[in-house]
Amino acid sequence: AIENILRVLPNTENVAVINGNSPLEKFWLQEMRRELKPFEKKVTFTWFDGLSFGDILKQAATLPPNSAIFWHLMSVDAAGRAHEGGSALRRLHEVANAPIFSYDDSFFGRDLVGGPMHSVIEGSRQTASVAMRILRGEKPGDIKTAVTGFAAPKFDWRQLQRWGIIEGRLPP
Repeated sequence: AIENILRVLPNTENVAVINGNSPLEKFWLQEMRRELKPFEKKVTFTWFDGLSFGDILKQAATLPPNSAIFWHLMSVDAAGRAHEGGSALRRLHEVANAPIFSYDDSFFGRDLVGGPMHSVIEGSRQTASVAMRILRGEKPGDIKTAVTGFAAPKFDWRQLQRWGIIEGRLPP
């Protein structure tokens, strides 16, 4: 996802990471920090996990030039308030002064620029297939599934236009 940001916006200097503060979000935050270490030579990461959602919105409206936003999760903010992902992302999109990217294609077509993302539909199909096999009598421990990765990249033309992203920078 970060490689995608740097490909379509090569002048990116700062990536603001939106992540909540629930136990699950804290787990994934540590994983992200570890996985994103190699990119710290290219960009600065601004971590918003310690902020209330209101403060996140204020910060997102005043990001420095050459910034991008990576939307990870927002279930519970640092103030302990619960948020529904789609409506929180919509509110962020309304005030953000930088393009928003994510790994989750369930938000695609509204507020995200796009890129390679996990397909919720494909994951749901795989889950339903396993459920059907269990219902037909297979033991869950005997069922092996393929690891799912990112789906083929897709981009929202409206967001490309809004942020002046050149189509020639998009992956095939």
